[in-house]
Amino acid sequence: MSPLTKFRVFLLVVMLICLIGISYDFNLSKRENSISNAIKVSYFDNIRSNGLVHEETFKYNEASNAVGIAMLTREEEDIVNAKELVASISNKETKEELIETISKIEETYEEDNLIREIVTLTSSVDNLEMVSKIEALIEKISVIDIKNDLANDLNNRRQDLLVNDINNRLNKVKNNKKQNELDEVKKIISQIVNKNIKSNFEKEVSNIQSSINKSKVINVVGSYSPTRASSAVVETVKGDISAYGPDCDGCVGYTAAGRNVMNGNIYYYDKTYGNIRIVAAGPEYPFGTIVKMKNVSYYGGDIYAIVLDRGGVIGKGRYRLFDLLFTSEESASNFGVSRNTECEILRTGY
Repeated sequence: MSPLTKFRVFLLVVMLICLIGISYDFNLSKRENSISNAIKVSYFDNIRSNGLVHEETFKYNEASNAVGIAMLTREEEDIVNAKELVASISNKETKEELIETISKIEETYEEDNLIREIVTLTSSVDNLEMVSKIEALIEKISVIDIKNDLANDLNNRRQDLLVNDINNRLNKVKNNKKQNELDEVKKIISQIVNKNIKSNFEKEVSNIQSSINKSKVINVVGSYSPTRASSAVVETVKGDISAYGPDCDGCVGYTAAGRNVMNGNIYYYDKTYGNIRIVAAGPEYPFGTIVKMKNVSYYGGDIYAIVLDRGGVIGKGRYRLFDLLFTSEESASNFGVSRNTECEILRTGY
């Protein structure tokens, strides 16, 4: 082989080697690009997946914080905000837990509003009818300590209203001297808790009652005009003589014998002894018994009377022997007690 031919063969071998190298590099580059693209796809898929997790975590944290704030403030605006954020959470279990917490906060929010309403109403209440309505609202409070505090505050306010009401009524009764209105005041005073205030009111009522009693003018029906008929003395007894009126405590205006003794009816006409007084006696003296009470100092002489009434402490061996009827308790108080009075029983029964 000539030198020229050898050179040509050498060039062909070199060219072939170059072509093979270029082809290898191209395939290698292609393979590397494929691998690189696959890695890139996997990387971005991971980023996307992790991003969703982070977003859900962010929403949960944001909603939890909002629920916490609502729990602290219990303000309507914060509760609404917490609801909106919780609604955006995807995880069902987590979402239900937060919704349950918000429901409890809303219940507390409603009770807080009720407490505020009660406090406002209590501070401004100006009549006893409203007090009753507030008491009904307090019954709805579930927390016992708060409920008791509200009830105590309302009761203090109620006492203040009662005191004002009583003062106004007493001032009115002082002028008009109406017994029925004073009796109504007595009932209201019984509701006062403070013992000192109650005692002061009771003293004032007692003074007004005395004033009313003194102002009563009761005209006596008929007149005392006994015939002083002579008759044999059945029995002679001695004892204290007291007096009472048909308006006494426990009296009903009628004697035990059924006689109406209101409006000055303190005399009884007896066919034998004329117009005589009425007395209460023990059961040992039947109705219709005639008594001659001798030398009664209040009248400066003898008093004839007929037994038409009874008394719990009246009778032989009791607190008083006889109880003489007057037109009122006020008049009876002027009589006082006639001590160790000699009495003659002129007739037993009718």
